[in-house]
Amino acid sequence: MRFPHPERQCPLSGWGLVACQSPVSGIATKSEAGARRRQQQRAQAREFARTGSRRHMPSLPPKHRLARISPVTQRKQVDARRGSARDRGYSARWDRASLAFKAQHPLCIGCEARGKTVPTDVVDHIVPHRGDQDLFWDIGNWQPCCRICHDRVKARLEVMWSRGEIGASALRLTSKRAMAIGREVFGDLARMQGKEGGEPKL
Repeated sequence: MRFPHPERQCPLSGWGLVACQSPVSGIATKSEAGARRRQQQRAQAREFARTGSRRHMPSLPPKHRLARISPVTQRKQVDARRGSARDRGYSARWDRASLAFKAQHPLCIGCEARGKTVPTDVVDHIVPHRGDQDLFWDIGNWQPCCRICHDRVKARLEVMWSRGEIGASALRLTSKRAMAIGREVFGDLARMQGKEGGEPKL
């Protein structure tokens, strides 16, 4: 038995009493209101499955995370932009020439200027050759350095040089600017290793 009053609403479900009122008391029961809510939720779920939209259902904004790129992938991307080491002239001839240069200059000049004795790992071009073969093979444009001086100190110097902030003479690892950057770099490494005021083991 249904009672006529479709314009009146149930205080629990919000539906007209004609749809959810009790046939005995004329007042909507909790079980009827809960059944109506569950029916409404199932209808919303079917709509979402069909259309992919959640009407009347708030959602959080999507999260965007930066993809992590491995060092190997980064190196491949760099080589793709500027060419591999072999493409830039670092051939077997360079391997022999740099090996002979390291034999003649066994210590990193950047660390040696700071009173440290560190073996040479890399033969660095003081002024980046950028494909200029005359500059590439100019021994006067070579300097012996360790891996940290090459990858951190000299890399920062080259960025500053490319921006026009320093001259070519400051690219030498014995320059005042290089010494200042070296103290900062090695100081940071020492703090990372828990050796305040000391130098990291190379």
